Amino acid sequence: MPPKAAKKANRKTADAGIDIALVKAISHPDRLLALHELNKRVASPTDLAQVLGVEVNYIAYHVRVLEKYGCIELVDTKPRRGATEHFYRATKRAHFRDEEWLNVPASLREPWIITALEVMGQDISNSLAQGDFEAHPDRHCSHTPGLVDKQGWGEVQDLLTETLERYFDIQAGSNERLVEGEGEAIPMAVSMVGFATAPSKD
Repeated sequence: MPPKAAKKANRKTADAGIDIALVKAISHPDRLLALHELNKRVASPTDLAQVLGVEVNYIAYHVRVLEKYGCIELVDTKPRRGATEHFYRATKRAHFRDEEWLNVPASLREPWIITALEVMGQDISNSLAQGDFEAHPDRHCSHTPGLVDKQGWGEVQDLLTETLERYFDIQAGSNERLVEGEGEAIPMAVSMVGFATAPSKD
C-alpha cells in the first residue's frame, strides 16, 4: 500500500474505534501467520522459522513488531548454543468483531481471509496426516450448504458470532483449570465460515 494510502487507511481505522495496534501488527502476512502460531503455543523465533520456512533473523524482526504492538509477550528465556533463546505467547488474537471488520481497510481484508483459510487448511491437513483428526470420536466436521433469505442470513451470522464468543469463554475456563494442573491439554481448532456461495450452474 502506498504511504499516503496507508496513512489514510490508518486514520480511517482509528476513527472507527478499531484496535489500530492490531491492524498494524498483522498488516504483514508473516506476522499474521506468526500470531496464529503463537495463539496455539509458546514458541521462539527459531520455532516459528521452522514452521513458516523462513530465516530466523527475518521472523525475529516480525516477532519484535508483534511485541511492540502488544500482541505477544515474552514468557521465558533459555541459553542455547552461546546465545539466549526467547519464548513468546500471544496476548491478542487476529480477530475483529463484525462491526469492526466492516471498517478494516479493504486492502487488508482479502489477504487476511486468504491467510486464515490457508492456516485452516494446513491445520486440518496436519491433523489428518498425524492421525489426530479422529483421535476423539465426538469431534465435529460438517459443510452444510443451503438457501436462506435476508433475515435468515442475519440470524445465521448472529449464531456464528455467539458460538465464537462462547468458544472463547470455554477456552478461558479451560486455561484456568490447566494452569491449576487439572486435566490434560487437548490442542483444538474451531473453524467457522458463513459465506454466500456462487450460484449453481444449470
